[in-house]
Amino acid sequence: MTTTIHFLKKASIFGAFLLVVGMHLNVKADGLPGEFISTQRWHDLFARYSPLTNPAIITEANYLGARFAFSPTLGNAFKIIDLGVTIPVGLYQSVAVSWFFLTPGSYEIYSINRSTNIWEPNGTTSSSENYFMLSYAINPWNRLSVGANLNFVYQSLFPGTENAEKRFNENFIPGIDIGATYRLFRHPLAGNHVIGINLQNLIYAPTIGEESFPANLRISWLATFWEKRIESGIDFDIKDVVAQADKFQDGDKQIEWELYGRVGTWLLRVFKLYFLFGSNGSGAPDAEIDVPWGLAGGINIPSVNIGRDLELLYQYHAVDGPAINTHTIYLRADLGKHREEIYARKMARQLDASPNDLYNKALTLYHQQKYWEAFFVFGQILSQFPDFFKNDWVNYYLHSCQEELDMRQASQSGYAEAINKYPQSEIVPYADLGIMRVVYREGDNAKVSDQFAKLNQLGVPDSLKYHAYYLMGQTHMRNKDYSKAIQLFNLIPEGHPEYIFGQHSLGVCQVLSDNMQAAMVALENAIQSEATTSTQKEGVNRSYLLIGYLFYEELSLSKAVTALRSIPAGSYYYEDALLGLGWSAIKARQWADCMDAGVKLQKTSNKEVIQCEGMLLEAYALLMRKNYGQALDVLQKAYDKINKVSPPSKEQLATRTQQYAQEREDYGEVAASAYDLALVRQTSAVIKLIDSLHVEQKSSKQNIDEHLKFSDEFVRSGFFSRGIDKIKEDLEYALATAEKLSGTSATPAKPVEETEELDEEIQKLQEEMRKLEEEQ
Repeated sequence: MTTTIHFLKKASIFGAFLLVVGMHLNVKADGLPGEFISTQRWHDLFARYSPLTNPAIITEANYLGARFAFSPTLGNAFKIIDLGVTIPVGLYQSVAVSWFFLTPGSYEIYSINRSTNIWEPNGTTSSSENYFMLSYAINPWNRLSVGANLNFVYQSLFPGTENAEKRFNENFIPGIDIGATYRLFRHPLAGNHVIGINLQNLIYAPTIGEESFPANLRISWLATFWEKRIESGIDFDIKDVVAQADKFQDGDKQIEWELYGRVGTWLLRVFKLYFLFGSNGSGAPDAEIDVPWGLAGGINIPSVNIGRDLELLYQYHAVDGPAINTHTIYLRADLGKHREEIYARKMARQLDASPNDLYNKALTLYHQQKYWEAFFVFGQILSQFPDFFKNDWVNYYLHSCQEELDMRQASQSGYAEAINKYPQSEIVPYADLGIMRVVYREGDNAKVSDQFAKLNQLGVPDSLKYHAYYLMGQTHMRNKDYSKAIQLFNLIPEGHPEYIFGQHSLGVCQVLSDNMQAAMVALENAIQSEATTSTQKEGVNRSYLLIGYLFYEELSLSKAVTALRSIPAGSYYYEDALLGLGWSAIKARQWADCMDAGVKLQKTSNKEVIQCEGMLLEAYALLMRKNYGQALDVLQKAYDKINKVSPPSKEQLATRTQQYAQEREDYGEVAASAYDLALVRQTSAVIKLIDSLHVEQKSSKQNIDEHLKFSDEFVRSGFFSRGIDKIKEDLEYALATAEKLSGTSATPAKPVEETEELDEEIQKLQEEMRKLEEEQ
């Protein structure tokens, strides 16, 4: 009769595996079930996300998080899987569900034949260990968080062996972990630092038969620095602290420990690199201390996940030779909305609808550019609902309305007050940028530089920094420091709202630096960009105008015409484009185009000087078509008109500047009155006062705008415009020519016999006209 005794050929390997994952190569209690859940080595990079490290750590999660880790080891003979989901609940709680799975794979079963006393193969078996974990954590007070894990074990240990039925049907008692974390501080540069303690299976441990899962005391420090660009952490474990002495080899209980840590960097907000280090041992006098190490790396690309983490990492841990080194592949993603956004939406539904309705109404008015109306709705929220959870943004938009209404001093002071009132709010860099815009318009270069320094610090969103780059670049242009301006304009990326304007200004700087090739590249970047707002479209038109002028100066007339015709009617630069098209047509001797541009200028422009220049273009076309009488009528009308025009003088500018200063002072009083009315309850009497003040506000704003336009036009010189003195001179010459050619000169008429001399004179005048064309 053959007696069968089962023998697992790989049993020794399995034992070695328990030593590996247990981190105790030299201690005496290794081999207990569940050793793999009491070590950080195989899932070290999940220390700040997994409740297995500390259940309280999940309160740090702000998004629905999914994680997966897979760790094959010992030549793929053993596999560990970590699969879990963390769910934020409200502002201060989180729950998680996790599954940890260990399988050494398949094993050959051997039986001994008693008759031959030889071991013979008798099939295969396997084992697996499933560890299910339900986690809950709460932030009950300030920076302190506490949490607990409820653990369930399902173990299939060597089914098919003679003890299979017994082991497979054993009852498993749940286990409990308790943890706590405390956030030391949070700073943009110094980082976010959290310390924690986890009592793993110390309160209640699951058991299999007479064997309890290992108890573990873990102390952790987790930190990030420099806006999460540097990450570090240390975990110190004291193991098997409640195990019975008879569970140790030789009955000699020793305290086992391990220390593992990591330090990593996040490069370019894409690539992650880690160095892993550690040590472990026991209190035995002759025990050796191991010093394993590891490397890890991969990618974290929130740019493709709406700003949320999405990472794929690989970890290699060197233990004690290639045979037992570990490998882990990590995949983790944040999903859904931020917990604060979810909470805000929930509270908006639960709270009184009035402040939310008012806030939505105010934002709608704001985006419709009805800034006066929006201003008083935002003020109504502040006055009636001082505890509204969005009042930091209400303050910002209130003062943004003042800025849009050109209440410069009021908006600047308001932004500064909002920063002082909400120093930790997200509005701070937005308010700093608002101040920068105001002081730039005021021409205060020193304050522009101060605000630029604030907006160039860590923690400021890149989008806001690029706005600051544009304003600082414009300030450098104003100071004629073109090299610094070029550097800043080059930093604004494509797709940013300031990109078109930055590329145009870059082109201007390159022209002023005599680098025409680089100027053309920048201007082409501007016109090829997608313009969505009316302001951006005007920026593109301005670039078309400058390109057209540069081609005109290079006598590339066809290219100049193509660029200038791209500027649509209705654009501020349309009359400049018409001037360019008219003079380009003269150089190209395209008289029909010259006529068309001149006629359109007279209808389009409201500037009398430009209208006269349009008449001059029309007259040139008529003269070259030999319509001398019609040309004479047009020129005479233009000449009479331009002699009545009085160009603005420096004295007029000085007078209007004084009036502007007084208007600004009066407008400041309007702004102060509006602010006072905005912060009181909107009664019928208050509404009447607001309506009356609005009439005064519109009148003052119109006067201010007219002065700013007058000042701009006074210093502005069009690319193709010739100026009043040159136009008057050209009209006089063309008028005399037309008179000669039409025979209507005021000079006494010559007898018929002198017609040959007259023909020669006309021919001479025509040659002079041709020379005039060439000079244009």
